[in-house]
Amino acid sequence: MFATEAIGGRVIEGVKATGVRKIKTMTNSDTKKEETLVVEIWYLAELKELVVMKGVPAEAGFSDFELKKIDRREPDPKLFYPPNGYKIIH
Repeated sequence: MFATEAIGGRVIEGVKATGVRKIKTMTNSDTKKEETLVVEIWYLAELKELVVMKGVPAEAGFSDFELKKIDRREPDPKLFYPPNGYKIIH
């Protein structure tokens, strides 16, 4: 189970994000040594979107994630229709 702590807010790509740090201490089954995994998660409530997730240590196999080039404009409506020549069958 992870312990969770609030780490405040920051602006990411022009939008205010809220962060939490999740910490888990566990025993490595191979080495029997205690290890700590720390994951930082940043969330944009306005967009209901996760924007950053980073894990420490890197050797724990955790993949970092960061959303970039956030564009809050309405998308082009053409993106929601099939391309010309595509036939829709009902």
